[in-house]
Amino acid sequence: MIGLIASLLTAVITGNYILLLAPLIYAAALKSRDLALIAFYLYVLVMAFYFNPGSIYTLSGMEGVLMAFSTVIVLDEILSGVRFRIPSREEFLVLGALTVSAFTIYTFLPVLAAVTVYVIYRRFGKPVLYTMGWWLLLAASLYAARSRLMHRGAQALIIVGLALIFILIGERRDVKAVEVKLR
Repeated sequence: MIGLIASLLTAVITGNYILLLAPLIYAAALKSRDLALIAFYLYVLVMAFYFNPGSIYTLSGMEGVLMAFSTVIVLDEILSGVRFRIPSREEFLVLGALTVSAFTIYTFLPVLAAVTVYVIYRRFGKPVLYTMGWWLLLAASLYAARSRLMHRGAQALIIVGLALIFILIGERRDVKAVEVKLR
């Protein structure tokens, strides 16, 4: 339910009404999870086709970040199973914070980021620290190099590169060493 409200509020704030298709994903989830995942992938394809954000330093870049956060929450709810029920007290507080912050993009962005961290923490627990570390390092890197990274391709490389570093750090214990003998 948080993802649905976040998507609708993001659509209103950004003026990108493609996000108003999110209720269709939730309707598909009532039928089956597989159908909801297919609807989600179509939703992301439509979003990618119709929304072309500029540099991350522009307003359209910030709108792209908002769309990414709300899309992550929608995917989390689809994967965990959509249940239409009366929200708990915790969820009411989260929804209230989202609604109150929805007056400008500048107040909504940090609140939506915090809600995304909360949703990830609620589902995965401690590994959210890796996500927060990645976001903080990413934000600091993009801010520090803002005069040199005006092209979207360079910004994408920084984002992907830092993501790979954090994935490698997070998975370092699960890597098995394979011994290769020479003849």
